[in-house]
Amino acid sequence: MPSARFNLKNKSQPDKETLIYLIFRYHEKKLKISTGETVLPRYWNYKQQKVREIRSYKKHFDVNERLDEIKKAIETPYRNFQKKGIEPTTSELKRAYLIELTGAPIRQSQGFWAEYEIFIEKEKTRVVKDVIKDYHSLKKHLQGYEKYYSEAMTFNTINFTFYNNFIHFLTYETIKPDGEKGLATNTIGKQIKNLKIFLNYCFKYEIIDKFDLSDFKVLTEEVDKIYLSENEISDIYNLDLSNQPKLEKQRDLFVLGCYTGLRFSDLSRIRPEHVVNEEIRINQSKTNKQVIIPLHDLSKAIVNKHGANLTKSIYSIQFNKNIKLIGRLAGIKDPVIITRKQGPKKIEHTYKKYELMTSHTCRRSFCTNQYLKGIPSYLIMKISGHKTEKSFFRYIRIDEELAAKKIREYWE
Repeated sequence: MPSARFNLKNKSQPDKETLIYLIFRYHEKKLKISTGETVLPRYWNYKQQKVREIRSYKKHFDVNERLDEIKKAIETPYRNFQKKGIEPTTSELKRAYLIELTGAPIRQSQGFWAEYEIFIEKEKTRVVKDVIKDYHSLKKHLQGYEKYYSEAMTFNTINFTFYNNFIHFLTYETIKPDGEKGLATNTIGKQIKNLKIFLNYCFKYEIIDKFDLSDFKVLTEEVDKIYLSENEISDIYNLDLSNQPKLEKQRDLFVLGCYTGLRFSDLSRIRPEHVVNEEIRINQSKTNKQVIIPLHDLSKAIVNKHGANLTKSIYSIQFNKNIKLIGRLAGIKDPVIITRKQGPKKIEHTYKKYELMTSHTCRRSFCTNQYLKGIPSYLIMKISGHKTEKSFFRYIRIDEELAAKKIREYWE
């Protein structure tokens, strides 16, 4: 039988006021709501479910009157649901309870896509643009999923079967910009992470009933991304590109990135006003925190050479394409074997090193080269902006041969 009871949040301290909770159980469902009322546990009558009527505790009348209102406010809408033959979810019953108690209408869910758009608009005031881009990316993949399975996205269809189907779609069916099918494991993981962020937002604002997301695993894998040694960076810098000024400017920006560790979103917006006393001072786009980066001799030469024109008309897609061309011209051709997962399979590809060069190679090269010089990780992190050593060490790439060499140097 449906039952409404009141429980105290903390019974262990009889002389300290504690919250009173409403507990409503019905058909193996349980709704727990704070009443906003408090009581001293020693004055609570557990059997009668109300405050003891004691002269010295004058608030008993007001609290008991309010608890009667609250009990009626949950039982009345539940009876109305029953008369209509409806078994309400806990969210539906809570909304009806709040309307009954306050008389104010509670916002109803407007459907999956409408709520997702509202979510993005709200997040624009809270997170940086790159995160909003990730949310739009998730939207694109969910729309692709809808089309592939001919199944409209609704909150009711999100379950473990959906999760498995979505993982399959992202792994084998999603078409990338280069025309190939299937996203990398870490990219798939990012989509699941952002989907869980959206669903937790919906739980928080009681747009939908909360359900267990523990089986929605965020997939990750260690990827052997490359870094460039300082000798390779020097080979790139000394490459004669004087007859190709656009390529030369992009090469110089790449080298500057290898000595500053900046993400492309920050590297591509450096202006003269960011350079103060032979240091770059800039607020990172991703975190909005300032980093202060001392300029290496090569960095100074590049900044002085280009001035305000260094980052003018430079875009990431063209930059990544041209960096590979520059790497090839500089002879960065060592073979690199990359192993990636596609579902349960592991697939090996062999690349020439320049084929793997991107704007992110700058950041990885900076962190690795400075670490190999013996600079403490906490100092490098002040410049790179990494918050934890765990995330920082994902950037460090040292092969077995180099590790053995460094150990020998320490011994000597």
